[in-house]
Amino acid sequence: MRKIGKLLSLILVLALFALMAMGSEESDSRDAKTPSSEGSIAGEAKTQSPEPIIEERDEKGNLITYQVYFKIRSDDNLMFSQYDIDLSLDGNKVGTVANGKYFTFLAELSKGRHTILATNAENGEVSESKTIEVIGEMTFSCLLKHDKDSIDFKNDTIENGVEGMSLVVPEVVGMYLDEAKGLLSKDGFINVQEEPAGDIWNSGNWIVVSQNVEVGAEVDCNTMIQLDCISLDDYFNDLFSGKTIKEIEEIAEEKGVEVEYENGKRKNITSDVVKMGEMDKNTWVAVEARQGSGKTARVTINNPNEVQPTATPKPTATPKPSAAPKSNNLYYSTNSREKAKKGNSGVFAYCNRGTQVSNYYIIDFDEGFVYWFAEGNGDNTCDRLAIVSGDLNDKVIITYHFEDGTLTYGLHFKWKNVPDTLIVQDQDGFELEYKPTDLQKALEIRAKRTINDY
Repeated sequence: MRKIGKLLSLILVLALFALMAMGSEESDSRDAKTPSSEGSIAGEAKTQSPEPIIEERDEKGNLITYQVYFKIRSDDNLMFSQYDIDLSLDGNKVGTVANGKYFTFLAELSKGRHTILATNAENGEVSESKTIEVIGEMTFSCLLKHDKDSIDFKNDTIENGVEGMSLVVPEVVGMYLDEAKGLLSKDGFINVQEEPAGDIWNSGNWIVVSQNVEVGAEVDCNTMIQLDCISLDDYFNDLFSGKTIKEIEEIAEEKGVEVEYENGKRKNITSDVVKMGEMDKNTWVAVEARQGSGKTARVTINNPNEVQPTATPKPTATPKPSAAPKSNNLYYSTNSREKAKKGNSGVFAYCNRGTQVSNYYIIDFDEGFVYWFAEGNGDNTCDRLAIVSGDLNDKVIITYHFEDGTLTYGLHFKWKNVPDTLIVQDQDGFELEYKPTDLQKALEIRAKRTINDY
C-alpha cells in the first residue's frame, strides 16, 4: 500500500508540473499575437512605452526651433467637388488653399510631432489631419485630393532643408509663352498666370511682352508670376509693318523669326524676294504681317512707288453691283439675325483691320459673288470671284484664276450659326480672322473701285 501511495503522489506532482507548463505556453502564444503600437514584435514593444519627445533648448534655456517649409497643392476637382480648403497647424489657422492651386508657408517649429488639419472651407464638415515629426529643417509637400465627402493627404514627402523659398526670377520677355512657362516651371515656380486670361488656347501662338516681377528678384516659389502676352498676329504686325524688306531681314535675324512674303493678292512671293537686289529691298515695304504656319511670320509687301497692276477683265458682261442699302450699321442685309445665322442668303461684310491697311470681304449670295478689296495701300481695284459652292456654316469656295495657276480660298463662320467672326483659309491651310463691319460703308468703298473678275 505504501508503494501505491508513493506512486499516486508522484503522478499528481507530474500532472501539476504539466498543467503549469501548458499555462505558460498559452500566455506566450497570446503575447506573440498581440501587435505593438509601432508594429514591432511582441515581447520587445509590449513592455516599452513610446519614447518621450525631448525638447531641445539652448544654454540659456530657450526652446530651439527649426524652419519647416510647407508646399501644399489642392487637387483641381470637377464642378460639384470644387471648394477651398482651410489649413491649420497645431490648432492655429495658417491660411486657405484655393481649389486647384498651391499654398506655401514657412513655420518655426520645435522638435517633435505637429499636426496639419485640412477642412472644407465652405461648410467645415469634411476634414482630415496629418501628423509630421520635426527633427530639423525640412520641406513638407503634399497633394490634397478631395471630393464632397472626404479630404486625403496624398503624395506627401519630406525633404531635408528648406527648398523653394528663394528662387531667382529669370527674364522671359520676348519668349514664346509656352517656352516661358516651361522655363519658369523648370526653375521651380508653381504660380504662373497669363494675360489675357481665358483667351489663350495655344500658348505657342503668343509672345510674352511683360512680366510683373523684376528679373533677378529672389522670391518664394508660390509668388504669382504674371506674364502679359500678345498674339503672334499682333506681335508680327507690330514688328514688321511699315518696314522695308531690308529692315525686315535684319529684325527677323535678330529675333530668330522665319519670314514668308506675299503680295496683296495673298500669293506667296518669297522666292521672288530672295532674288531682289538691295535697291528693291530698300524700296518694298510691309503693309501688314500676321502669323503663318507654326511660328512663321507672313508679311504682305508692295512697292509704294509702283502703280498697282490690275487684272484683265474677262470678256463677259459685268453684272452691276447692287446699290448700297440705307445704313443700319448691320453687317448683313437680311435684317434678321436668324436668317444671317444660316449663312446662305443676303449680303455680309467683314473687315480685317491692320495698322495701315484694312482688308474687306463682301459676300453676296444674292448675286453669287465674293468681293475683296483693300483700303489704305493705294490700290483702287476690287476683286470679284464667283461663289463655287457652299455656305458660311460649311465653307464658301472661291478661286482666283491666274495665267500661271489658281489660288483657292474657303470662307466660313468661326463657329457654326454664329456670324460674328469670319475665317478666311487659303489653300495652304493658313487662316485669318475677319470681324463684322458696316455693310453700307463697305458697299460705298466698293462702289468707287474698278471691278476685276478672276
